[in-house]
Amino acid sequence: MDITRYKHIIWDWNGTLLDDAWLGVDIINQLLGERGKPPVSQEQYRAIFDFPVREYYQRAGFDFTHETFEKVGTQFIERYNRRVNECRLQAGAVEMLQKMHRLGIRQTILSARELRGLRRDVKAFGIAEYIDEMIGLDHHYAHGKLELAAEWLKSSGLSVSGMLLIGDTVHDSEVARQLGMDCILVSHGHQDERRLRKTGLQIYSSLVEIGHVR
Repeated sequence: MDITRYKHIIWDWNGTLLDDAWLGVDIINQLLGERGKPPVSQEQYRAIFDFPVREYYQRAGFDFTHETFEKVGTQFIERYNRRVNECRLQAGAVEMLQKMHRLGIRQTILSARELRGLRRDVKAFGIAEYIDEMIGLDHHYAHGKLELAAEWLKSSGLSVSGMLLIGDTVHDSEVARQLGMDCILVSHGHQDERRLRKTGLQIYSSLVEIGHVR
């Protein structure tokens, strides 16, 4: 697959460009431990993570009959924001972004992250110059990206023809399918390859592998 034939790349952020699944596991286990709940392993996390994240939290062991999802979500994002600078970009991310930029391919980041945090992170990791537009939520509860993407497409007037979405979750594939754009997935993020294979899409182990595909 030659992704350079596309006119517009839609990038997912968390897990796809940013290597932060490990941090999600660490913080979730802190929160679980404070509630007397057992931790989840990296493998368990990648097997249960999903959108909307409320359902994933419940599968991890949180009980929302005793506290609100909003409380847990706020605690998670506060800790995440304090530590996100410990993360690194995925291997090959900078090179891919630079290459697409040199070729004149438009690049957009579509994320379930709150927009202010997304803009701050993209700037901090030194890749803002390669990104034409960033699309994020107006809150930090990560319900999903479909409505967000649909609203953006409608307001922008852009056609999905020539667009490729690159993500790391089944939800990314669902967004692409419902909006009518092409999609490929990487298995180095928040969901394991076994789950991603069920989408029927091309799955790559890394952005480096995508960059070598012709």
